[in-house]
Amino acid sequence: MRKITVGNFRLDKTERDYIEEIMDSNWISEGKFVRRFEEEWAKYIGTKFSVVTNSGTSALIAAIFAVKHKYGIKDGSKVLTTPLTYNATVNAIVHNRLEPAFADIRMDNYCIDADILILCLAQHTGWGAWSHQYERQGDNGACEKDKSQRRDDRRRKQGGGKLRTEV
Repeated sequence: MRKITVGNFRLDKTERDYIEEIMDSNWISEGKFVRRFEEEWAKYIGTKFSVVTNSGTSALIAAIFAVKHKYGIKDGSKVLTTPLTYNATVNAIVHNRLEPAFADIRMDNYCIDADILILCLAQHTGWGAWSHQYERQGDNGACEKDKSQRRDDRRRKQGGGKLRTEV
């Protein structure tokens, strides 16, 4: 298995040939390789489309925009996130005309505390922007379990039927 490192990379002949072809095409940020990657990535993850962005910040802005519009989240709605994150997380929330609110982190993994996030979501209407820190994953399972439980509770109150979840 080939190890991927940060800040230190090696290119084999195939990669160098691709880079040379890209440079010769005068299309660094678009072109056939970008389209090919989008198509192959979409197939790999089982979706109809995928979109390459120029940065993680742009990807966050686009993802929050998509969720906001898919679920009809109104401007000014609160989005719970962690205070221990790169500023791009909060910037993407604000850029989408939403209001960031912060839930505390756990000291053992520096990720948002799922119990506090669940409590905040139960007390306020809103949704959460999850992030992982320093290659450590937060407790997604607790949030997924709580989301399912809240969805089931709402269905029981409404007498069944389909329900859109905000989180």
